[in-house]
Amino acid sequence: MRATGDYWNRPDVVTAFATASPPGYLADIVPQGGPGAVALDVGCGGGRNLPLLAERGYRVVGLDLHAEMVLRAQGVAPGAAFCQADVAALPVANARAAVVVCHGVLHNLPRPEQVSAAIGELGRVVATAGVVSLNLFSAAHLDHRLTPLADDRHRLPNGQVMTLLPPERIAALCRGAGFQFVDGPFEYLHDADPGQRSVWRAVLRPTGTR
Repeated sequence: MRATGDYWNRPDVVTAFATASPPGYLADIVPQGGPGAVALDVGCGGGRNLPLLAERGYRVVGLDLHAEMVLRAQGVAPGAAFCQADVAALPVANARAAVVVCHGVLHNLPRPEQVSAAIGELGRVVATAGVVSLNLFSAAHLDHRLTPLADDRHRLPNGQVMTLLPPERIAALCRGAGFQFVDGPFEYLHDADPGQRSVWRAVLRPTGTR
């Protein structure tokens, strides 16, 4: 998949993501890592989640599609490993990660089938006893300044296209990928540009029947 646009490599956007704090709930989700345990931040952006994962004792790997994001994240977490990669085709072995974080990423994929493929990839790379923290924008609240397109896609005023799926469809995709819900799913409004977005988030664990 091609990069989702020059927007994510802009210096101001990279800086905003690098200086943002991790969500408060992430510290409650991530357990202490055992020897050799791997944590993936899929769509790591500027690296805001990486220090917390490292502090919990994990070998941290940051993956992002956008080169400038990866470059900035390397400065935020110099002890981590990095790879420029597509969330729908992760260069990670099956069941490799004890923890997978994927925050604010999947709605940026341009088509619903790519969102489905990406959720399947999260299910493939997480260990059987592992945990996934997932959040993405949903269609539960649609700002009037978004232009609706076909197939659950919406165009922002800046030209970016997002895929905004109904919450029940996101949950169904997670179950279809072999996940059970440990916490959530939850929905809440988040200030965005423009207006507000509805955020869907959940903590997931493989069912063991993948």
